[in-house]
Amino acid sequence: MQRLKNNLRQILVGALIVIIILLMAEFNNRMSELNRLSEQRDRAAAQITSLMQTQAVLQTQIAYATSVAAVEEWAYEDGRLVRPGDNPVVPLPEGGAVSATPVSISPGNKPELIENWEVWYALFFERNEP
Repeated sequence: MQRLKNNLRQILVGALIVIIILLMAEFNNRMSELNRLSEQRDRAAAQITSLMQTQAVLQTQIAYATSVAAVEEWAYEDGRLVRPGDNPVVPLPEGGAVSATPVSISPGNKPELIENWEVWYALFFERNEP
């Protein structure tokens, strides 16, 4: 009987040790999963913060682009428009004088149209000697 009690105690202690080992393994798995999910949550939070900042910047750009100030800035800088009463300044190229009088084309001065074959013929067969 004594021996049976000792064997039963050993079996119970062994079973208890096995149960404790299984519980520790499950606890370890759950802690690993918690760490993985926490890192994923932190990455998602960082990405959300970045996206919110991008959204704020884009909303600011949209607000400016639809404002009257942006339209005026484009019109006077890129669109080359002038306000009433402004005197536009046109930069001239360096080196040569540019005529201030506008060039007019009279109906009698029409350019002479030359066919392609005439241009090629002149290039190969006519000599322009100085």
